[in-house]
Amino acid sequence: MSKRVVVVGGSLSGLRLVENLQLKGFEGQIVVCSDEVVMPYNRPPLSKDFLTAGTELANIQFKTRPTLSSADWRLGVSAVSTDVARSTVTLSDGSELDFDYLVAASGVRPRPLAWERNVGRVYRVRTLTDAERLREAIRPGFRVVVIGGGFIGGEVSASARALGAEVTLLCPSAQLLQPALGSVLAQKIMERHEEAGVDVRVNERLPEVNADAARIELASGEIIEADVVVEAVGSLPNHEWLDSELLDLTDGVLCGNSLRAAGSENVYAIGDLARFPNPMFDDVPRRIEHWNIAVETARRAAQSILQVSGTQPSETVADFTPLPSFWSNQYEYRIQAYGLPRIADRIESLEGEMRGAPIMGYYRGDQLVAVAGLDNGPQLIEYSREVGK
Repeated sequence: MSKRVVVVGGSLSGLRLVENLQLKGFEGQIVVCSDEVVMPYNRPPLSKDFLTAGTELANIQFKTRPTLSSADWRLGVSAVSTDVARSTVTLSDGSELDFDYLVAASGVRPRPLAWERNVGRVYRVRTLTDAERLREAIRPGFRVVVIGGGFIGGEVSASARALGAEVTLLCPSAQLLQPALGSVLAQKIMERHEEAGVDVRVNERLPEVNADAARIELASGEIIEADVVVEAVGSLPNHEWLDSELLDLTDGVLCGNSLRAAGSENVYAIGDLARFPNPMFDDVPRRIEHWNIAVETARRAAQSILQVSGTQPSETVADFTPLPSFWSNQYEYRIQAYGLPRIADRIESLEGEMRGAPIMGYYRGDQLVAVAGLDNGPQLIEYSREVGK
């Protein structure tokens, strides 16, 4: 009897899973359910080029192979609930699908701030629709307040300045990106924002905002008037549709090294949703929201399904040890990192700190667990080969 794989989530990881299954011989049925109404597209440009350069959907949409058209893509249809014991998933259109293998690829959503919001003034950047709304809203001279000092907050601030807006960036920590990259790189990025005219406010607790989001009250009592408010304070896993009685959904979906969900024989998780151990570092399961992890986890889960379905011979495979990597473009800078900076207990300069193009090494004990730098890609790649050794 033909096997059926149901994939919930139609972004990069879902697409790559389908490709890996079909290119490596899976002959069963593949159904992809996506709450978006368009085929998968590249998300990183949404807070950068898509806002500033007039980039359209066609320029960020992933190219798909004609041979993969046999997958059943159900756009605009999300998952509502799952019965893992019965191997069924219920969809928003009222239908119910049986599955032999279920792959959770539903990703994350922006973490909302706890205020009453008016959708006409408060924006987020996660989907194509989000970015289209924000692009239409920002005008030269408009007062844009960005709340959040991470990568999305920094990218949106830089993009808004490029569009001629007046920008205030509210950061809850002492420096932008400090929890992720440490003080040296964070200081350089903060200085560049200030040079561009961004009013950076650090150590700001999440502000109080009135109902129409036009007046933002800081802890000091200062009032900032805003035409546009952008929330960029992190993300939450989209796993409410999964069966929490059998699966560990503490933070994403707890998985083993094969990406099979703990507590199930036929449920897998990939991309931003997967919380898995990486023996390159230790046995602690972590959820990693990086572009390359979406690709790597899709490949690994496909490999697991191909073996358990009998499509490929069952054999011992190597541990899954992907090297996380990420980048961010802000102004002329390209910030790049490899590894897991957040698990480091000390940071050292490897080269270039005084010349303006630093490469930083992140260590846990004697182990190099990450490297990061600005505009030094080739050198950084050389250092990345030592990460996790």
